[in-house]
Amino acid sequence: GHKKGLAGLRAPEDRQLNAAATTTLAEGFLSDEMSRGGNSDPPVSEKKLAANRWNAIVANDLESIPLTLILSWGAVLALALVSPESKTHYRVHVAFLSIYGLARICHTLCYAYA
Repeated sequence: GHKKGLAGLRAPEDRQLNAAATTTLAEGFLSDEMSRGGNSDPPVSEKKLAANRWNAIVANDLESIPLTLILSWGAVLALALVSPESKTHYRVHVAFLSIYGLARICHTLCYAYA
């Protein structure tokens, strides 16, 4: 985290995370382009920002979705052991998993287009 901020690899909205790291990802890409002797190409920098944002989205999904799957299957097994005849518990479980899935989709869209 800290080294990423110092290297200018943080997204622009993450500037408040580290006051010492004043370079954002966009500024880092622009200064990198300038140091190579070329002019800064905003479309290329925008593409790099978009790629970094999607890498962060995928990393976030890889952190949260596997644990959720493990916990949800564990809950299904627990429900089967405790009350195999009750369909209400399964319906509640499916409803909460549906809400989680919708929330993950909304999170991805909001993060991608922020």
